[in-house]
Amino acid sequence: MTAPKVAIINEAMARFYFGNDSAIGKRLSFVSPGGGEIEIIGVVGDAKHGGLREAAPHMLYLPYVQAPAGSRPFGMTLEIRTAGSPESLVGGVRQAIREVDRNVPILAFTTLAEEVNNSLAQERVVAELSSLFGLLALILTSVGLYGVMTYTVARRTSEIGIRMALGARGPQVLWLVLRESLELVVVGVAIGIPLVFAFARLISSQLYGITEGDPLSLCAAMAVQASIAAIASYIPARRATNVDPMVALHCE
Repeated sequence: MTAPKVAIINEAMARFYFGNDSAIGKRLSFVSPGGGEIEIIGVVGDAKHGGLREAAPHMLYLPYVQAPAGSRPFGMTLEIRTAGSPESLVGGVRQAIREVDRNVPILAFTTLAEEVNNSLAQERVVAELSSLFGLLALILTSVGLYGVMTYTVARRTSEIGIRMALGARGPQVLWLVLRESLELVVVGVAIGIPLVFAFARLISSQLYGITEGDPLSLCAAMAVQASIAAIASYIPARRATNVDPMVALHCE
């Protein structure tokens, strides 16, 4: 084959070897018998091949017939960019390939979205398990908070009765009980946020798309916990507002 050997490299490789200089027209060579020099005729954008977490590797793209014999893949991958649904073009692509060579086996069709989903399978499992354990922890926290507030209201029945006998209104008693539950939430948040940053490095390897200190996630978690605490405290607080002052004064 007499055609000159050419190649296309990605931006990561161009920056690494040529810095700010243009890579087009430069030459490189393989350290192998018969490698020869290869002219760079183009630079393309970086692409990730093994996973979304990894940095874009240095990539060299060669014409299939010019690739060293030992490095040629067993099969070939045909990549197609579509304007519509990729699934609707499968039949047409199969027909076009058969028109070129009916003996070419077509092993599978897959979309970019499927490839991305497959690469994030581990992260998805971790997220689902974390959500499950988080939900269980939230339920246990809500039940525990409800029990604590019920016990607190029961012990303060006489105090609540005296307050109401002295003129305290239902909303005031309701806020008194809810305030105590919210104080517990504030204490929990004050302890939890430093622990989040302390264990940030341990959990960062399992996160994708957000940082370990993502403000939106932290604020959402605090809002959910505060809401659950308010709901769990509402029933005993509401019960406290219905205490008959005369009954409460005789309750010990």
